[in-house]
Amino acid sequence: MSPNCGHILQFKDFTIDTDQKVLLREGTPVALAPKVFETLLALIENHGRIVLKEELMKRLWPDTFVEEANLTFNIQQLRKSLGDNARSPIYIQTVARRGYRFIAAVETLASEHCSAETLANETGPATALTRHVSSTPQVQVPAARTRFIAILALVVIAMAGVGLVSWRFAIRGKGSSEDKATDGKTAPAKALKLEGLTATGQSRHVAISPDGKYVAYTRGSENLLGIWVRQLTTNTNVEIVSADRIGGLVFANSGESLYFVKGVPSALYRVSLLGGVPTKIIDRPEGNFSVSADGSQIAFTREVINRDGQREYSLLIANEDGRSLTFLYGLRIANQSFARTAVPPPGAWKLV
Repeated sequence: MSPNCGHILQFKDFTIDTDQKVLLREGTPVALAPKVFETLLALIENHGRIVLKEELMKRLWPDTFVEEANLTFNIQQLRKSLGDNARSPIYIQTVARRGYRFIAAVETLASEHCSAETLANETGPATALTRHVSSTPQVQVPAARTRFIAILALVVIAMAGVGLVSWRFAIRGKGSSEDKATDGKTAPAKALKLEGLTATGQSRHVAISPDGKYVAYTRGSENLLGIWVRQLTTNTNVEIVSADRIGGLVFANSGESLYFVKGVPSALYRVSLLGGVPTKIIDRPEGNFSVSADGSQIAFTREVINRDGQREYSLLIANEDGRSLTFLYGLRIANQSFARTAVPPPGAWKLV
């Protein structure tokens, strides 16, 4: 199927735009996390057929080891968004110990960019009308008439060329006069539009996903804070984590998970945007941390009290799973810490 055709899929009250990666229910957007949408798309593309769990996990998390519970969680969230029931499924049927099957009828809708000829070539053999047109004999045109048409065409082309040249000179003269009138002044810049995303005044930590589709922020009282994620396209807010103390927020480069520091003593965690149980990565970070662009390394500071009662701060780097700690820099200083931690490209380390 050509790229411009068949990217609109419909089943019951739902419509999917595979190009825009949007799910609509009777024209209203349905909020889905990226991996949940990809799960739905994988099932619909194979509707009526069993999609094995291994096949789904390989598509959703290529070259990455994840537990099967992540796939189960995706299916639960998808059923919740579709209003489906695992015991009496309308859309997603569980095939025990094997996988899942999309059982609802799926219809492919033609987009406005699809031509009738393209759809005919993709959906089946040519119609009788197409075969009739293609088999119609050609009409022979007399030679004298052909010469007359050729001469007429040359005259039309010449007139069009003269008109085009005149038009370009006129536009050039008009542009020069406008440049003189402005006297070197540039057009005023448009004013920036500021839009408030939260209104509680309790958001001390905020992060924006790399693709600009999500905003994570903290909200709550001093005794209990929550990490909320807002999907900007649908303006929906979901709380994914609650804790008594939160020290920072950073999106993973993939935009599918969130890093944060919480607790006393503190620890660095990673949690999926779908929610679930956070995974502990690093113990006792001082609070400031940064994730490398490829997500493979985490830089952070750690504070200890030495035998002399002085505070020692260390700048460390670890792998994404918290292992292979590497000491980069140490500082013995009273009641201060590193202001910022960053992970630059290899070979370009900078302490700030």
